[in-house]
Amino acid sequence: MTKQITRWSPDTCRCVIEYAWDDSVDPSTRVHSLENVITICDAHVAVFGGRAIGRGASAAALFAGVVDENQRKNYVYEAVQVVNPALIEGRGFSYSFDKSSPRVLHVQLVGANAVQKTNITNRITANAQLSGKVVLDP
Repeated sequence: MTKQITRWSPDTCRCVIEYAWDDSVDPSTRVHSLENVITICDAHVAVFGGRAIGRGASAAALFAGVVDENQRKNYVYEAVQVVNPALIEGRGFSYSFDKSSPRVLHVQLVGANAVQKTNITNRITANAQLSGKVVLDP
């Protein structure tokens, strides 16, 4: 077992987090665990305050929230890519998060037709973990 530490700056916020993982474990079953919160972005300060810096319970909650947000964005990104890769390539896919807790992912699809939006919406609603956490903006 070799413990590795990765410094991560997700593309969904400006937090900087270090997480640990074991490089002897297969990537499909590997677990990432919080090592340290280095920087907390303005959006997450509003939710967690400065208490999330370091390794405590607030930091663990921040890490879980940031991972969740990133995985939601990745799931929707993949759904859009399956339905119409041109939306990704042509910059028709954009997203933002609101200021609620948990932060809701808002997705904008410029150039998508009604059928494509319906297909993407169906993929999103098929995942119960995304319920109430993702909105496809008109």
